[in-house]
Amino acid sequence: ALIEYKAALEADPENSDAMYMCGLVYIDRANKITEQMNSLSLSESRKYDSLKRKQKGVFEQSLSYFENAREMNPEDLDIIRALAEVYRKVGNYEKSMEMSERLK
Repeated sequence: ALIEYKAALEADPENSDAMYMCGLVYIDRANKITEQMNSLSLSESRKYDSLKRKQKGVFEQSLSYFENAREMNPEDLDIIRALAEVYRKVGNYEKSMEMSERLK
């Protein structure tokens, strides 16, 4: 799916829907890493830490797409909601709260 969304962005770099969908693909990837992390035993802390770093990197990749989508469509609540979630997941609680406030 990511290939199709990136192709849509190449055809129209201002396509906020395709930008948003790229971000969702990365969230899905990060959630799959979370599932891997949750299946590890307590003795696999090194693997857990490695997956945690990988997961954060994937969430950070999604951020660039969501931030660009928001620049194109600043009032879109789905984009704002996604930003609030991803900012929280990468530890940027101030930005997460800022986005959450916009949802009220």
